[in-house]
Amino acid sequence: MDSYRKQLLQQASESSKTPTREYSLNSYATLAVFFLIYILLRNLREFVQVDTKTLSRCLAVLCVAAVLCNAIFNIFVGMLVYCCVFAVLYSQLPRPHLTVERRAVLITGCDTGIIGFSLACHLDKLGFQVFAGCASMDSNGAKELKSQASERLKIVALDVENMDEISQAFEFVIDNLEDGVYLWGIVNTVSIIHVAEFELFPLKHLQQELELNSMGHVRVCKQFIPLIRQIGGRFINFSYAGNFVTQGTAAYTMAQHAIEGFSDVLRLEMKKWGVFVSVIKPPIRETDLISKPEQEHFQQFILEELTEDQRELYGDKYFSQVVEETFNRLAPSVSMVDLSTIAESVTDALLSLKPKSKYCCGVMYTLCGILSLLPDTVTDRISSYMTPQSTTNIAALSVKSKEQ
Repeated sequence: MDSYRKQLLQQASESSKTPTREYSLNSYATLAVFFLIYILLRNLREFVQVDTKTLSRCLAVLCVAAVLCNAIFNIFVGMLVYCCVFAVLYSQLPRPHLTVERRAVLITGCDTGIIGFSLACHLDKLGFQVFAGCASMDSNGAKELKSQASERLKIVALDVENMDEISQAFEFVIDNLEDGVYLWGIVNTVSIIHVAEFELFPLKHLQQELELNSMGHVRVCKQFIPLIRQIGGRFINFSYAGNFVTQGTAAYTMAQHAIEGFSDVLRLEMKKWGVFVSVIKPPIRETDLISKPEQEHFQQFILEELTEDQRELYGDKYFSQVVEETFNRLAPSVSMVDLSTIAESVTDALLSLKPKSKYCCGVMYTLCGILSLLPDTVTDRISSYMTPQSTTNIAALSVKSKEQ
């Protein structure tokens, strides 16, 4: 009798488990159908075309996620994870875009930066009237733009450190806008970097780097706010510093984080006028590094300004080692820059009905974002790889000399 009762209880428990699992799986299926209907309704409402291949991929991912969540989690945690999966998928879907007709855009740093130059060519091909800001009208970058771009593209002298030149660029843009075209966006890409430890970084050069990298963005935005506000356009600022930093880039990192803070405040203040402000966050690019001879000249200037104690501690060979090792170590990260991803982000920030406030571009930037979540002791050890070994050697020699 007891064995028979145990058998009945076992069968009852097994039969109760299966319907629960089936009920959970049905709940995931219902939620997946709801998600797909929501996507289709959004596309019909906003006139966004999503191909069947994209919808099929979304459905496949949702089905796999439903099975995994049903097998691993209980119904409450599983539903939460499942909704997070849908949120990630939804963020990757095509977004409603405006047309480029009757829109102009001003880009800074088109002659000295790879990104500024490539964006000018890209937006010109899309149909924008592009005003390409160049620090020098006789530079190779300005000449190449004239030869490669269409007749719509205008080269404008724009040194972001010179407020008078910015004012002249403002008048030039107003006078050269085509009939029926209005200035829709400002894209600030200018940036430079000097590599030196903060103790040795001359304050004069530090201030110059801050002026160009951060105040340059501020001056341009300040001058062109009336035109952008009038039409409800876009401000797009580039910030090349991530949450993961390396030694020798104090001035550069300060300036890039200042750009992010300024953009966040400007976004809140411009919202009432229908103006959107976005920050593009790509990895460091090749032209951020000043040419090797110029960097060597900068290090030579530092060497001449050293005190006797600093000269005795660091030595003359230290600076040549810093230049050589810095360029060698940053070369791998420079080669991973994907200009097409950056161009797509800028296009979305300019034409999307609801642009993002931040666009993170590139594999390196994603890795840096993940590393920033780790404890400082771990990131400091990883950051040491990006630090010239000569700094470590000098620190070791200094400690050894003190012990003696």
